[in-house]
Amino acid sequence: MKLKQFRDLLLTVTDRVGHGEHFKDGSNYIVWHEVGQIGTSADNSKAENGWRIAVDYFTKDEYDETPDKISDLFDCDNIASDSPVIDYEPDTGYTHYAWTCEVV
Repeated sequence: MKLKQFRDLLLTVTDRVGHGEHFKDGSNYIVWHEVGQIGTSADNSKAENGWRIAVDYFTKDEYDETPDKISDLFDCDNIASDSPVIDYEPDTGYTHYAWTCEVV
């Protein structure tokens, strides 16, 4: 999966998706960025490569269903993801969901 394809996948949940940038207008949004490359090799050549990606969702809505939709996106053959870390940020009023994904 290419990085643009990953971005397009996130855009199926919301159109408020930033690549390394956050939104400042107080609405809910997703931010994602590359953390590093991953890969495997066999017989002294690269067999598979991909990306480690951090995905963050910020919401002010109680019982927001978007985090479940994001987790469902990661339930496919090309993406391995951990469960989100959830943190409330009292200074901004956002609940912050954070995933780490490996995309091949």
